[in-house]
Amino acid sequence: MNNTRVHLPISLNNGALRLYQSGTSLILRTDFNLRVSYDWNNHLRVTIPNDFSDSLCGLCGNYNGDSSDDFWTPDEDQDPSVILQEQSWAVEDEDQFCWHDCIGGCRPCAASITRKYKEEAWCGLITKVSDGPFSQCHTKVDPKVYLDNCVYDLCHNDGYRKALCEALKAYADACQLEGVRIGEWRQLARCPPSCPLNSHYELCSSSCDLTCSNLYALVQCKPQCKEGCLCDEGFALSGDRCVPISQCGCIHRGLYYQAAETFYPSSSCEEQCVCQAGGEVVCKTFSCGAGEQCRVVDGVQKCHPFGSATCSASGHPHYLSFDGVPFDFQGTCTYILAKTCTDASHLTPFTISIEKESWGNGNVSMAKVVSIQVYGITLTLLQNKQGLIMVRPSPDPALYLMGVRPNG
Repeated sequence: MNNTRVHLPISLNNGALRLYQSGTSLILRTDFNLRVSYDWNNHLRVTIPNDFSDSLCGLCGNYNGDSSDDFWTPDEDQDPSVILQEQSWAVEDEDQFCWHDCIGGCRPCAASITRKYKEEAWCGLITKVSDGPFSQCHTKVDPKVYLDNCVYDLCHNDGYRKALCEALKAYADACQLEGVRIGEWRQLARCPPSCPLNSHYELCSSSCDLTCSNLYALVQCKPQCKEGCLCDEGFALSGDRCVPISQCGCIHRGLYYQAAETFYPSSSCEEQCVCQAGGEVVCKTFSCGAGEQCRVVDGVQKCHPFGSATCSASGHPHYLSFDGVPFDFQGTCTYILAKTCTDASHLTPFTISIEKESWGNGNVSMAKVVSIQVYGITLTLLQNKQGLIMVRPSPDPALYLMGVRPNG
């Protein structure tokens, strides 16, 4: 949202705009009944009320009830080719390498391949009538366009199983949206579901399953049968994870934050807030440090440095400080090269130390061991042990050697 990553659900503008998870899809709803559904992959649906009839434009057409005049360009040229229609609605962006057609032209699908993918072992599962998982849906949602799309996708992806699963899921979603009870299709198509930790799959789950935000009534949900992953008993959905209910996060100014998350609700970072378990938000006055600016980087708003600085130790040995001061010394003990020395809560603490040993005639020393401590983990690098890192803590109480490819 505004280039900043936020957790679902979201309620903005006094509830006029709401976003939440339903089954495996994101749902956006507005107070004027615009509904957008996106499965986080390749299936997008836009539903609009009748009062927008004959007032729309774009690739989805003008919604005037006449399917013969859907192909219009912004310049009001009617009946261009599909490619010209697509190009005419392209949006200027930073991607200079996008294209409007298959590279080198779209190759046709051979008749024999088309017949193969229309079999019940493939896309034909969509139109299977006798004991078919979607047979009850055929009168509600025309399967032909979904069958054709499925065959096209498999043809151009050389029978890639994931393409089949996505095509079948598109029809399953459309059927469930119409209130049709579909049969188990994933096992038949060899499309096993994948659910995160502390959750399980259900073919017909309620779209209003327990989430941490439900506890605060942030989003009013209309129950609907949707396939998806449900949190196990005693857990609730927090962002994209199922957590114990006692570890649910907080609502602050219409946005959901996970427990223990630190955030800055204003664009100037003049306030720092922490979400505590139990739903309480604790805030304090805050300001960025010297050399920092409150801005959004990679979707995260916080105090980011203007640039960076480098300290180096090289040779036998020569040092250069972060501020550019060169110096030499020949000690052979273990020294702290750099560590955080203030209690600034927005900085992640770390320590980098270097152990030196005498070299040559004893008049010079060089690095023997480099140790980095961060996030409660100690990483140790040994001289002449390229590709090996010692890690503590490790799955084994003993020191753990982890192989690393130098150029991997």
